[in-house]
Amino acid sequence: EDGLPSLWIIVGHTLQELTRKLQKLVGVTPSPPLWSLVRREPAEAWRRLVDWRGHGRWVPFTRVDVNASDPTYFVAWTGVGPLQLEDRMHALEQRFADGEGFCRVAKLGPTLVGEASFTVTPGIEAGTTLVQWHEDVSVPRLPGFLAPVVGWFSGKAFELSLARMVTRG
Repeated sequence: EDGLPSLWIIVGHTLQELTRKLQKLVGVTPSPPLWSLVRREPAEAWRRLVDWRGHGRWVPFTRVDVNASDPTYFVAWTGVGPLQLEDRMHALEQRFADGEGFCRVAKLGPTLVGEASFTVTPGIEAGTTLVQWHEDVSVPRLPGFLAPVVGWFSGKAFELSLARMVTRG
C-alpha cells in the first residue's frame, strides 16, 4: 500500500545496530514492545486501558475527548496551556474474553501517524495482568536525526503512564 516491503530482513550484531539500520531504511525509529506487569485482574486492566477518557488521569499532561456519536473515535491533547499536541485516534479493533484482550488503534495525525496496539493476558500470579504495548508511529514533520530522542522520551512516558494507570485508574 505505502510502497514499503511488508517483510524486512536486517542483519546486525546488536539491537542498536539493527535499530540504526532500520531507521536508515524507513526514516523512523521503531519502538519495541513495552511489557508491564500490572497488579490488577485482567478485566480491570482492560477496562482501564479502553477507557479512553480515563487516559487523562494517568497519561501526563493529557486530556482525552471522546466522540459522543462514535466512541471509537477520540482525540488526546497533550501539553500545557496553549502548547498542546493533537493526537486523533480510531479504535479499529477491541476484543476481550476469558481474561485476554487485544486492541488496535489507528493514529490519524496530525502529530502522530501509524498504529498502536496492546494485549492483556493473565499474569503468572493471581490478580496480575501482563500488558504488552506496541506503537508503530511516526511524527510527520520530525527530522530523522531527532527520532531516537523522541523514541526514548516516548518509551519513558509509556512506562510512567502504565505505572500511573495502576494507581490512578
